[in-house]
Amino acid sequence: MSKTKKFTRNQAWGNYLKLLKTYKKKHGNVIVPVKIPLGGWLRRQRIMWERLSEEKKEKLLAVNQNIEVSNENLTFQRYFDDLLAYQKKYGDINVPDTTLENKALCRWIARQRQNNREYLNLSNKWTPKRKE
Repeated sequence: MSKTKKFTRNQAWGNYLKLLKTYKKKHGNVIVPVKIPLGGWLRRQRIMWERLSEEKKEKLLAVNQNIEVSNENLTFQRYFDDLLAYQKKYGDINVPDTTLENKALCRWIARQRQNNREYLNLSNKWTPKRKE
């Protein structure tokens, strides 16, 4: 009979913090999909931010200064910054989707335009569940 090791809450929290550091090193950001356990854990930390101990807050902030900001806001800001960089480089925001490096930015722009059209349409029953 094999015994599985049980972790205390603090040990589990520390393990997730290590995973978060590894994720940031690999991806360069803390925009973790909530579909994976690390993303769910990070989402809960953001929700409980005001109730976290100062020690935990400091550890999370050491990973990323904007750690308490939601994925949606971080994603929006990242793409918006990419769009501003494109405008600075080329003088416009007419991003062609012909290159692989621009495809994600083009999809984001298309979603923003679609969200704007839906928002302006008064009969759409606009909800906050729109795509970011």
